[in-house]
Amino acid sequence: MINVCRINNSFLFYYFLLYFSCKIYKDNLSSYITMITNYQEQYEFAKDTLLNAIKNGDNVLLYGAGANGKSHLVNEMKKIIEQNRYHTLDYISSSLTPYDWENYLKQHKVNKWIMCTNMLHSTIDTLSETTYIIINMNKFCYP
Repeated sequence: MINVCRINNSFLFYYFLLYFSCKIYKDNLSSYITMITNYQEQYEFAKDTLLNAIKNGDNVLLYGAGANGKSHLVNEMKKIIEQNRYHTLDYISSSLTPYDWENYLKQHKVNKWIMCTNMLHSTIDTLSETTYIIINMNKFCYP
């Protein structure tokens, strides 16, 4: 399963692939959806989504339980992440308020960030005043 969302000030602007991993194809006649059924295709889709987010200058939240590829993806793309001046974060305290989060970013001179987390609800509360993309890798299962 992969979910990709654009969040801005707690309003959902873009929600993509709610329940299933799939790719949307468009041709001159129609649009159609193809299911992504294996880990490698899911991972590559997440990687493409992350690359597009970086290209667009979006902040990114990679979400999922352990052992599904979040950290591996960040490590694999480390050079691109650094070249685009992104700051990577592995964790933020669930007790941070949106105000605390903004102060943290200012203190560390962070303009663009990529964060890995397995605590979605508390993280979303902290980031409620921030614009970002969520890539949900929670149902990925490395074979």
